Amino acid sequence: MPTLHACSWPPRSSPGPRRPRPPAVVPGMQSLDVQLALGRPEHKAKFHNEPGPTWTYRVAGSEDTVFDVDFDADGKVLSISERIDETGGD
Repeated sequence: MPTLHACSWPPRSSPGPRRPRPPAVVPGMQSLDVQLALGRPEHKAKFHNEPGPTWTYRVAGSEDTVFDVDFDADGKVLSISERIDETGGD
């Protein structure tokens, strides 16, 4: 039976400069895959002028930075954006 092993990015043995970690969420992902990768969003909203919902997540290690994941009507990621939450999460 195959065994799954955890790994880090980049691999510790890789020479040269560190590369950025691959994004956990990319356009085209299904909403279920986003939730499996990131957990439950802090906030969900559906704006009248948008085809699908927007999920908001707090950026770890930051008190005021959040990122939004915008979905289309079929539940696929359209875009990801980062912003300052002026309410501070309240």
